[in-house]
Amino acid sequence: MAQVMMSEVIPLHSSEGQRLRTETSQKALHYQPILYKIFQKQFNSTYCGLVSSIMAMNANFIGQHGHFQDGSPHVPFTEANIFTFKETQNILKQSEVEKEGCTLEQVHDLIRAHGYNSVLYHAADSSLEEFCAKAKCALNQNSLTSVIINYDLKVIYPHQNVGGHFSPLCAYHEESDRFLILDTWPKTEECWVKSDHLFNSMNTVDPSVSKTRGYIIVSK
Repeated sequence: MAQVMMSEVIPLHSSEGQRLRTETSQKALHYQPILYKIFQKQFNSTYCGLVSSIMAMNANFIGQHGHFQDGSPHVPFTEANIFTFKETQNILKQSEVEKEGCTLEQVHDLIRAHGYNSVLYHAADSSLEEFCAKAKCALNQNSLTSVIINYDLKVIYPHQNVGGHFSPLCAYHEESDRFLILDTWPKTEECWVKSDHLFNSMNTVDPSVSKTRGYIIVSK
């Protein structure tokens, strides 16, 4: 499977990356302003799945209730409090997540345990065309629907010593056929990636479950 070369990744905060975001946000089609505003990097090195879930659920919550105080979001879930909920404790053991992280199925089950809808797709059982169609549709729901991807970070950034990873998608730029990944890993930047390259990064095997990675559509 071909790897994505660095030149094919457009950092969000580059001039080109900002141009793509501006064009996407102005069209207000495949763009989620709430998710963009509440985006945060993970603090714990194994919490990418948790942080991605937290952002998706919080974006949905704000999208429904509009809870902003003094311009800042008032959200129910944080990286610090997620394990205080019985819904989380029934699905995950904190000690295991801190050691090994989460699988795609565990993130799916966690979201459902908190009362949100979650539809899971393994890349091997999906296709590039299906992924693009579902992701674009979800990104057009003004943060009421989110997309969490489970992918091999080394396919996007070959120099990183990180394999399986989770992050939410925030936007899709139609003309360049690129998705905006709000990368939760502290050592890499949010970036625009071509749809086929992104799908290739999901179509990799998670050795802990012997299944391909994939994506989750989250809604309420």
